[in-house]
Amino acid sequence: MKTRSRRRKMLVGGIQRRFVAFQVACFLVFAAVFVTATFGPLVIDLLARETPPDERTAAAAQLLALQEHVWPALVVVLLLFGFHALMVSHRFAGPLVRFRRTFELVAGGDLTQRVLLRRHDYLKPEARALDQMVNALRDRVHALAGEADALGREIERLERQPDVARVADLAPLRAAHAALAARLADFRTGETGSFQPGPGSGQGQAAGSELERDTPVLSAP
Repeated sequence: MKTRSRRRKMLVGGIQRRFVAFQVACFLVFAAVFVTATFGPLVIDLLARETPPDERTAAAAQLLALQEHVWPALVVVLLLFGFHALMVSHRFAGPLVRFRRTFELVAGGDLTQRVLLRRHDYLKPEARALDQMVNALRDRVHALAGEADALGREIERLERQPDVARVADLAPLRAAHAALAARLADFRTGETGSFQPGPGSGQGQAAGSELERDTPVLSAP
């Protein structure tokens, strides 16, 4: 997963869009309250019949002066507020997108993933916890690979002993080992080498080669 490349999209997920929309909506509500409190009394003075002509003229002049300054200022503040909300939301929406992508890859058996965040991104403790989880899962897969390899060698040793072969049927053990090898073949851990079932698994060299083609990075610790 190429997480080091900078993302070109400013809106990277639905949660970021909702966050920016909510912030802009809040600003519009605050702006409406401000405009009402600022222009409301002047409009009332202009529309009231009992307002003297000189006061109505002064109210009209104030209203025109405010319109020349307040509306442009509100537009500039709205743009700055929206840009700030976009930048702040990008710092947590970007990591969330990387988390989701890591979850999908790990669910598919790819244990080579690391969550790489940018310098100013949020959720860095969560990214470290996710990396620790993937590392722990990879260690457990390595341990299982080592146990499966040991099991294959033990089956091979037993098959070389004629007395044991006559007494015990090793077919169920070979089948269990082959099933374990198939499960391990679904994982990729980024290590050199691959897990290959031994001769005791009943799959032979061809099956081992197939596992090596499918999972060239799984190895015993």
